[in-house]
Amino acid sequence: MLFVELAQQLNYTRAAQALGISKGYLSEQIKTLENELQCPLLLRTTRSVRLTPKASVRLNRAWRSAIRYFSLSAAWASSILR
Repeated sequence: MLFVELAQQLNYTRAAQALGISKGYLSEQIKTLENELQCPLLLRTTRSVRLTPKASVRLNRAWRSAIRYFSLSAAWASSILR
């Protein structure tokens, strides 16, 4: 969820603070993710961070996956509590 937080904040410092991690660690993890996916996710300048078009698509997929996961978890928990 590091990528999701950074995509929401579009700021490494604020995202790292929200996640309770260092800015350097967040940067390393995002670079690792970009290497694994073999595509840049962010357009970086010294003053701003923006999502690439491919990152926007991946972010939407991540949100859909998270929603499905939490919906299934809630349904499972509800069935156990009955």
